Amino acid sequence: MKNRSLLVALYTTSIISTASAQDKYYVWTYPYETTEANEFELESNSYFFTPSFSNNDHTLIQQFELEYGITDRLQLGLYQVFSRDYPSGSVSAESFMVEALYKLSGKDQWIVDPLIYLEYERDWNFRDPNHGEAKLILSKDFGRLNGTVNGIAEFEFGGKSNFSPEFSAGISYQIVKGFRAGMETFVTLNDEDETADEGFGGTGIGPTISVATPWFHITSGVTFGVVKNSNAVNFCTNIGLEL
Repeated sequence: MKNRSLLVALYTTSIISTASAQDKYYVWTYPYETTEANEFELESNSYFFTPSFSNNDHTLIQQFELEYGITDRLQLGLYQVFSRDYPSGSVSAESFMVEALYKLSGKDQWIVDPLIYLEYERDWNFRDPNHGEAKLILSKDFGRLNGTVNGIAEFEFGGKSNFSPEFSAGISYQIVKGFRAGMETFVTLNDEDETADEGFGGTGIGPTISVATPWFHITSGVTFGVVKNSNAVNFCTNIGLEL
């Protein structure tokens, strides 16, 4: 009986040790990470924001994503997006998205680790303009410390021409193995008179924490608006599970 228990323990350990969920240190800043070749990962991204503390209006956006590693450097993903406005409103299917990520080099081969991110989004009503997003991701590890910067361009296809440059950055430190803490900021470089959208919502800054095991990760972050067109609070939790 003891030998059987030992074999089960060794077998379970071997399974866990071969799994390799992505390390997501941030929620507003995309990392230099892709799913390994021929592996799937399921992610849940819950995003809550309120434009102002002066009223009870707030929104919850829920995204589910299935990621697949084509190679160790190329990843494809499919999103389904739901949302609900409070206090009025009901849960509705908002849009679907397709993404592609490609590492331009292996880790530590260049001064920084670069990755290209491309995304296409289509609303389910098929009336609103299509949306696209491109990111240049630059990341670097300094021992336990990581710094990552995203240069972001959002745009619409057809209808009203709309281009929105954005920027996000994060710094994260590994306190112990599997646990990190850091800070993030983002800036939406749009007209000050333009209302905050369902993305970053102006300019914000705040803390982020991350817990990771070989087969799942949980990352949560909160930011507070620092300019007048910002959401008062943005909160996001990302959960990833290796399949």
